[in-house]
Amino acid sequence: AARRGRVAREAALARYSLGRFLADMDAVLHDAVDAAATRRSRRAPAGSGSPTSPHHPLDERTTR
Repeated sequence: AARRGRVAREAALARYSLGRFLADMDAVLHDAVDAAATRRSRRAPAGSGSPTSPHHPLDERTTR
């Protein structure tokens, strides 16, 4: 019984740490996407793009 309890505790801990890891990776990915979007918009010259839609169509998808 004690052994089964330890295994269950370790499984719960593994599930928790995996969830934390996935949440961290999600945040890292969002940060990378945001950084790439800001880099791309900064690199574009001031006159590029039409005044009505300065952003690339893909930008609307990635920021959400």
